[in-house]
Amino acid sequence: MTTRKKVLLRVGVVIALSVAFFLGDGYIFQPLKFRLLVSRVESARTPAEEQVAFKLAANWGRTFTK
Repeated sequence: MTTRKKVLLRVGVVIALSVAFFLGDGYIFQPLKFRLLVSRVESARTPAEEQVAFKLAANWGRTFTK
């Protein structure tokens, strides 16, 4: 394998991994995080637990505001 092919292969792998990371973040991690935050708020039994869940959600991202 020539040096040019090795370089192009490495660049291609880096680009593919970058695209996979960004798509994985948007389509896998963000929905899972949203479900976790919603379930914490919905499963709160007391107003204090609900307040803590909303604070966690507000600190963790742009999911909730209260």
